[in-house]
Amino acid sequence: MKILLANIGNRNLNYKNKNIEPKKFRELTKGYLENYETEKSNLSIEILTPLFEKYTFSSVILFYSDTPEPFRNNQDTLYEAEILQYLIQEEYGVQTILYPLKCRVVDSNGLMRRYQGYLKKIISENSDANYILCDAGGTAYQKSSVKIALDFLLPSERFEVVNVITDKIGISELESEEPLEYRKIITSEQTASLIEVGNYEGAMKILNIDANKDTYKIINIAHSLINNNYSEALNQKSKFGKNIIRYPAVAKLFLENSDRKPQYLDSQNFNKLYTTLSIAQFFRKTSKYGFSILFYSIFIENLLDYTFESRYKLNFQNDWNYIKDLIRQNKVLFDDTNQVEFDRFSPSVPVKIQLCTPLRIQHLNSLLNLYQSYNSYYLTLKNDNSKIGIDSVRNKFAHEGRHVTLEVFEKFIPLMDELEAAFLSSKNLFEELNEDLIKAMS
Repeated sequence: MKILLANIGNRNLNYKNKNIEPKKFRELTKGYLENYETEKSNLSIEILTPLFEKYTFSSVILFYSDTPEPFRNNQDTLYEAEILQYLIQEEYGVQTILYPLKCRVVDSNGLMRRYQGYLKKIISENSDANYILCDAGGTAYQKSSVKIALDFLLPSERFEVVNVITDKIGISELESEEPLEYRKIITSEQTASLIEVGNYEGAMKILNIDANKDTYKIINIAHSLINNNYSEALNQKSKFGKNIIRYPAVAKLFLENSDRKPQYLDSQNFNKLYTTLSIAQFFRKTSKYGFSILFYSIFIENLLDYTFESRYKLNFQNDWNYIKDLIRQNKVLFDDTNQVEFDRFSPSVPVKIQLCTPLRIQHLNSLLNLYQSYNSYYLTLKNDNSKIGIDSVRNKFAHEGRHVTLEVFEKFIPLMDELEAAFLSSKNLFEELNEDLIKAMS
């Protein structure tokens, strides 16, 4: 189902194959309408005719001017609209509906309000329709206002803007218009705003771009990383060709950052940790405090997991029962000075700490000592009721959806600062990726 939308101006109707005098347009067309039966043979549709020759419409919507007093209204098209309604229905058998613009045709705000209201009604009543907007009638204010309103209310695939170009000898051609330049700018600004806060999925939906484009690939990498899907981001990077040199953040992604990688971690695990801590930092920068707390906590757990795995080639999740046997046999050292009970179904963070502490890794232990002053178990051992554990805040957010306020978040800033200083570069990973994204979009 296709519907024609059109503003009508003084050139949409001819009388005896000539334009109607603009200064007397309202007066003359009123007379033609009152004497329609005798005058209709002298009246002819202009501008819209080529559209009827090319398309089949289920209905036609005409917007006409009816300027209120005391403003000049001698060129109003209200009577012309009724004449065109009769002519279209008689010549083409298409239902024609009229909508008045009861404001000045140079009043952009007034026009926009009316178009928005009318178009919402039209679209809701014709939910399956596609639209052709004729851009050849009405004032420049009418043309821009209706295009803007339509562009915001409908996806681009559901409407087309068509102009009617008439040459000197009266031959008309249809010409499709490119997407509005303002819309490109707004789309770009909206996308940039979403990217800045890490809403990469939303940016992809707005851009609606080809999967082979660099922009799509970078957004997909960032989207995978922000969701902690390291393997998918690595897969997306592998799809880049020579163009990757244009995007420094993408090019260096997953490469060893030698000045930050501690010796006790292999490159792959360090890159995963770097990504996780970068997510935590990015959420901190974008004021998503609950998610930030969650990923700082995940970072600590993964740091302990990878450190233990690197030393013993054992995995806490898969080999825990075997690890417990090794502890009992003193083949794996366990620091029991903090009364941590290891013989349980799965290892807690304090258990992991007591297993990693005996490894005597100074870089790690200094961080773990600081972390213990923010963990509920160690705070309880010290009878310190003045602080809340970061693990407790994390659990309430992750399992109960409990909101994390800035006041609560700020209690853990010393720990966060220390972790970032130990592992991260000066610029956040996602801020660097976002710069590459903006470059790819330009």
